[in-house]
Amino acid sequence: MSCSLFCAVFTAFIEYFHSLAGVGTRKKTRTRLMKYAYGFLSLILAGILLFVIIPGPVDSVPYHPPPPPALTGVLAPNDDLKQAEILARGVIHGPEDVDVDGRGRIYGGTRDGKIVRIAKDGTPEIFAKTGGRPLGLHFDGRGNLIVCDAWKGLLSIDPRGNITTLSAEAEGVPFSLTNDLDIDARGIIYFTDASSKFHRPEYKLDLLEARPNGRFLSYNPDTKETKELLRGLYFANGVALSQNEDFALVNESYRQGNRMIIFEGNRL
Repeated sequence: MSCSLFCAVFTAFIEYFHSLAGVGTRKKTRTRLMKYAYGFLSLILAGILLFVIIPGPVDSVPYHPPPPPALTGVLAPNDDLKQAEILARGVIHGPEDVDVDGRGRIYGGTRDGKIVRIAKDGTPEIFAKTGGRPLGLHFDGRGNLIVCDAWKGLLSIDPRGNITTLSAEAEGVPFSLTNDLDIDARGIIYFTDASSKFHRPEYKLDLLEARPNGRFLSYNPDTKETKELLRGLYFANGVALSQNEDFALVNESYRQGNRMIIFEGNRL
């Protein structure tokens, strides 16, 4: 609301109360009505001033998405998922990712911080509780389930369900929304921190801000070293290593695409 518009509304409102109070009313009633009017409008003015003066959490920049690609070839619509079998219906809520252990059991994270294991006969059981929000997960070569937890960071869960925090920050910057991972043949874990500014409940603010707050990182379980490999990603989400492990694809959700990150020489 512009200043001139607000002043016009304010003046009209005061004139209305003057006319309302002047129709066969006493001076005391008119004074009381005017106090209510001034008090009400003062609250509105204070709210507008606070909105203008106090900065919000979002520092937005304009973003104009490119035209979408044609829905042909690999992007052509299909109904393949109609053939999918639904497992543990109504038991596991909000799994972001799944992986399978050597015995064919399926693991997935839930919205309330659990890792649920589904037996081959479809029977679910709670494998572990992270106390956060488990998203991406993947088994390493030692039988541990490596988990990206949006609240807790990079976790390792052994076959008994014991949880160890591997990493919670890199380059002095704490993780805000640890998202997805992949693991190479050497055991190096590549993972994303979707936003270094906004936590999971605020992830839509990252979309509104339209700034590259995401990071691509690695963790070496032998040296316990976390490295920031690339910053400036637009909500860094899914991670997939190539078959030869010479590059990684990182999904940038708020740019509707994938970033190819080519490895050169010794990566760590």
